Amino acid sequence: MSTIESEKIKDQMERLLSVSEAADRLGVSIYFLYRQLESGKIKSVKIGKRRLLRWSDVREIIQFGLER
Repeated sequence: MSTIESEKIKDQMERLLSVSEAADRLGVSIYFLYRQLESGKIKSVKIGKRRLLRWSDVREIIQFGLER
């Protein structure tokens, strides 16, 4: 695989954040973020026991807030 191809793949991959990382970036507590996830206000994916948030979703929350 060439360097250009591997860079394209990296660009297409979505960065996933743990709840802790997302809470830090949003400036909220982990508990508040879990409540928002449980209520469905914020989307997440669950892989095994881990709940992860897409960076693009967190960035959208930062930009527009929780009330969309």
